[in-house]
Amino acid sequence: MTVIVAAVIAMATVDDYRRVYGVQERGVVATATIVAVESRRQNTDELVVRFTTREGVEVQARVGPQRWDGSPTIGDSQEVLYDPADPANEVLSRGARFAHYTHFLGAGVMILLLLLAVAMWRHGPFILGGPTRNRRPSGESG
Repeated sequence: MTVIVAAVIAMATVDDYRRVYGVQERGVVATATIVAVESRRQNTDELVVRFTTREGVEVQARVGPQRWDGSPTIGDSQEVLYDPADPANEVLSRGARFAHYTHFLGAGVMILLLLLAVAMWRHGPFILGGPTRNRRPSGESG
């Protein structure tokens, strides 16, 4: 089970890293304006931004806080990069860092889970303690 969890985290981390890298490499520049800031679970906000593509199509997109540079305020404008193949779903601020903390967090958790899986494989499932057997020293009778 540990290996499966590590594999899922690894796939999600690599996929997000690949998408961010792709937008930064092939992305088209536009000026986006924040039209809403919506609260989500775990005390994070999701931005709703509006911009016009180079083809003249107005797009409204949701952007996670890790893909926006600075503190979001409704009405603020900023240069963004968008994927011309999917402008409504692949948007990030031009000033956003390439590798944000979730990439490192995902990689770290994956490594820890893989190390735990190896330790469990080598030493059994009770490496951190577990059920103990009541053994009597040889020669004693009960």
